[in-house]
Amino acid sequence: MAYVPQDGQGLNPLLRHFGMIGHPPTTYLGFTGFVIPYAFAMAALITGKANEDEWIRTTRRWTLLAWVFLSIGLVLGGRWAYDVLGWGGFWGWDPVENAMLLPWLTGTAFLHSVMIQEKRGMLKVWNIILIILTYSLILFGTFITRTGVVSSVHSFAKSALGPAFFAFIGLTFISSLSLLFSQWRSLKAEHEVESFFSREAAFLLQNMLFIAITFAMFWGTVFPMISELITGTKITVGPPFFKHVVGPLFGVLIVLMAIAPFFAWRKQSGVRLVRNLLVPLILSLVVSLGWGSLYRGLPASYLALWVVTFAFLAILYEFIRGIRARVRARGEKLPIALLRLMGRNRRRYGGYLVHLAVIMISLGFIGDTFFKLETQGTLAIGERIEIGEYELQFNGLRQFSGSDGREVLVASISLFKGGQIIRNLNPRRDYFVAQQQPVTIPGVHSTLGEDVYVLLVGWEDIGLGASTFKIFINPLVNWTWIGGLILILGMMIATWPSGGSAAERSYRLRPQNLVPSFEPGD
Repeated sequence: MAYVPQDGQGLNPLLRHFGMIGHPPTTYLGFTGFVIPYAFAMAALITGKANEDEWIRTTRRWTLLAWVFLSIGLVLGGRWAYDVLGWGGFWGWDPVENAMLLPWLTGTAFLHSVMIQEKRGMLKVWNIILIILTYSLILFGTFITRTGVVSSVHSFAKSALGPAFFAFIGLTFISSLSLLFSQWRSLKAEHEVESFFSREAAFLLQNMLFIAITFAMFWGTVFPMISELITGTKITVGPPFFKHVVGPLFGVLIVLMAIAPFFAWRKQSGVRLVRNLLVPLILSLVVSLGWGSLYRGLPASYLALWVVTFAFLAILYEFIRGIRARVRARGEKLPIALLRLMGRNRRRYGGYLVHLAVIMISLGFIGDTFFKLETQGTLAIGERIEIGEYELQFNGLRQFSGSDGREVLVASISLFKGGQIIRNLNPRRDYFVAQQQPVTIPGVHSTLGEDVYVLLVGWEDIGLGASTFKIFINPLVNWTWIGGLILILGMMIATWPSGGSAAERSYRLRPQNLVPSFEPGD
């Protein structure tokens, strides 16, 4: 007898995953959170106070929180795709995925750019442009997701408000830029970039790279829609385009992210810069030789691994320099020196942890792009298949019914390496009768170096016949999830309220210090 649910069909089986507990609300909080700095920027323009930094200081923590929620949403979405969708990856450059990443890119550029305005009174116009872009891309992402104008593996309820909502996006973008242009002359920079070898120049170049990546992803996302509108034929832009265009730009961005802290404001001595970077540079070259012995790939893959290694060691070297200075000056023990260093410079070292997290996440993308292995085979009971350094032996199938109306088919796989059995894997196919929805659940063996990821994709007679499996070796993928955890930790440190007297805390929390004042005649 078919399973009859008492309270409707229930949640879509594809969404029954721990990541879906957090992915929708964190994405929502990330999207809506960026409304706050956008609203304050527009209020500052309307009141003629955009030349001041008050709107940036007031919204700094809100912006950071919006950014971290959007980051968590991206990581949880990737984890859900990896565990549930059954294609062996976590990021497919799908239009809905890209629509989430676009405002993250411009929001990240904004977070870095406002530091230049706070420190040097520069890039005032640019910062407002960035927050306008971020808010507009959030609206665009909602439009892409809910109107179905582009093909996506993600399924959402479609809205009939597509044309009206698109008009609203255009009106918002144009009116925001018009408001900015009306105040353009008042937004004068207090200083200019004095040297290419300066922190201002490094941050500005980072911003240009963020915008270049954003434009490339935006173009690749909307091109099918534009081609269909002009020619009547939808031309799909696949993952190779994004990997070949975005990948190199992101590599340069990571290098800049690593060396920017070594630049001084205004001007940096080239000799001193080289001396500061010499240790991480030499160490990264040595470590990269070790990468070559672990993974075999194209020359571009080794360059990518060197980039993330150099960036990781450069940021780690900044921690070491700070700890060493405290140990020498105060005689503190290493753990105490580290805690106090981060406690007294939360924003700086919390930011460094976030940078380390981004590097770890990048490792997952590098492994997926350059070193991934894939094979498919049909095995009778007792037969084996090889992939990389592993052998997999099929031991049989079993079927049972779940208490929630599922029909479950489970395969038993023995995983061998070097002739020794490592563990048993149990890829399965769940069929939810009420929803008539199959869900493929992989069997996964995880290490820091790689995942062995096995999918049951076909079968004959249960107990006697052969079964077909798709097998992936996903190198470095688990660094993506570790990076997500480090990112949360770094942002918690960076946004944690600083100490101070009760009077100072009371002053910061007064309403008149949290919102700009609106006085007659402004």
